[in-house]
Formats: sequence, C-alpha cells, structure tokens
Amino acid sequence: MREPLFKLTLFVEPSNSREALSILYEALSFHSYTDYELTILDVSEKDHDLPLGSFSTPGVVSDLGENKIIFTNDFRDVNTLRQTLGFKNT
Repeated sequence: MREPLFKLTLFVEPSNSREALSILYEALSFHSYTDYELTILDVSEKDHDLPLGSFSTPGVVSDLGENKIIFTNDFRDVNTLRQTLGFKNT
C-alpha cells in the first residue's frame, strides 16, 4: 500500500464538527480515500497540542512532509479550501 498524499488533522468542537467534516469531505471529493489519512480531534474532550498555539475551530492541518498548511474557521468556500490545502479541483 502506498503512502497517502495528505495527512490531515481536523480540529473541531461538537458545535461545528458535523458541518466541518461534511465540507472537508466535499473538498476532498476528487481524491480517492487512499489519497489521504484523516485524524479528527474534538478539542473540547481533552487538551490537544494545537499547531501554533490555539486557533479558531474548525481548523485543518495538512502535513505534506516538511510543509504544514493550516486552514481555520471559514470552511464555507470549498474551492478556497481545496486551493489552500493543495487538493484536486477536478
């Protein structure tokens, strides 16, 4: 099995988890499920080491080896989410 293209961590709270996950899956719709590895962390359950301290939720961190891309808060624009995180657009 090959290494996934993206290692994603989604940081959410109960109030925004369902919508954030739905939008993230929509942004990944042009990728196969084998293209990425997704970890979902509910920040209200316990203390998590948030990247760069704390940030607004929902937030997603894309780990591309040495490069980390952080996208937070406004998941409404799926195309911006795709472009920022380097996902396929078609």
